[in-house]
Amino acid sequence: MISTTTDALPSTNQTLPFSLTDTAFDITGKDFYAEPWLANQPLPEAFLSLPNQIYQKEPNWIPEQQAYIQQLFSIQNPYFQAGQAWLGVIPNANRLAGFYHPQHIVDGQPTAYFGFWETTDQLSTNQALFEQLAIWAKAQGATQLLGPINFSTFGRYRLRLSHFDTAYFPSEPWNPSYYAPLLTALGFKQHTTYHSKFTHQLQFNAPQNEHLREKLNKRLSSRFQLSPLTSERLHQLQDRLYPLIEHTFSHNLAYTSINPQLFKSHILQPLANRLCPYSSWLATDKKNNEVVGFVVCTPDYGPILNQGYQCNHPDNTLLNQQQLSYHQHTPLLKNPVCLIKTAGVLPSHQHRGIAAWLCLTAAHAIRQHYQGMGAALIRDDNDSAKLASLLCDGPDCETHQYGLFYKSLHPSQIPPCMTTKE
Repeated sequence: MISTTTDALPSTNQTLPFSLTDTAFDITGKDFYAEPWLANQPLPEAFLSLPNQIYQKEPNWIPEQQAYIQQLFSIQNPYFQAGQAWLGVIPNANRLAGFYHPQHIVDGQPTAYFGFWETTDQLSTNQALFEQLAIWAKAQGATQLLGPINFSTFGRYRLRLSHFDTAYFPSEPWNPSYYAPLLTALGFKQHTTYHSKFTHQLQFNAPQNEHLREKLNKRLSSRFQLSPLTSERLHQLQDRLYPLIEHTFSHNLAYTSINPQLFKSHILQPLANRLCPYSSWLATDKKNNEVVGFVVCTPDYGPILNQGYQCNHPDNTLLNQQQLSYHQHTPLLKNPVCLIKTAGVLPSHQHRGIAAWLCLTAAHAIRQHYQGMGAALIRDDNDSAKLASLLCDGPDCETHQYGLFYKSLHPSQIPPCMTTKE
């Protein structure tokens, strides 16, 4: 159990604003929350309001959807059928959530995730919350913490490690520069790294890309067919896409299966409304009409979702990601950028060049309809990183970096070598 004094905290010349107990804290004049979460109650207001305080002067920040977050932490979320959560918040200082699910096995270890982490630059308050989370996680049987991951990798996850002063797209990690140093000071180590690449010089790699696309088209088109993935097509295929997603990504790091109904309502439906109908594609097997692969692209809607845009357009109805519509909102983007968000191929059809064929075909369409292109959220050691370089590397290429961090809950043991590959 954690010490009930402040001895466990780093030495400081300042008086700490709280005292530790096993499950709660006392802050003079302020309510405090740090305990297992019961999904039949509303989230503390201090938990919901903290990001507004931290990012109030950041025009690039995309405000959280508080009602949606409340829904995620409610009994409406099928996660709570088998999973458990923990919540902690110090008003005006930091907030933290913890998640444990029987499927959370990472590097062979039962793992608890931490997520929804937002904080001011204070080590002491973070150490207090993370110590309480560790106690809870170990009681569930976890031997390590990993994050940031909001419930699962279907939600937001990763920490931003570079380009803290630039805009970001919805679902891209975005946080102050002091977050990673705080995790390091708390004893966390980097587990896995990711990146996104962006370019506005769309013709720089076009000749090389087109040559390879035509080569793959000649090689693969006798067996497979590419067709546009439109909103209508996505709805038609929703029952077939769920097992495709499961089979394609189930081997990914920290992957947790998602309830089919939640997949349709919270993933497919909003995606269908905002995906780009020109650059999103399906690959099907001509022999049996089986869908074997896909690439999903969307415009970067960040410029019309961030609070800077909303402050400059006070007469407009406030938008959130769930309300986006390609045909309604893409015309509002002054210099539209298209993001290659997700591509996947069934394991039985991998290593044939289908993923490259899909992405190069997407890039071909992007050059005709957009001012810029991005290859989004790629694991550094994944083969798709080479394809992202092929599409985006050039004189103006900008690379954003992200990471997941872990901490062993058995300090006396040496953590295993982190060699998991996607």
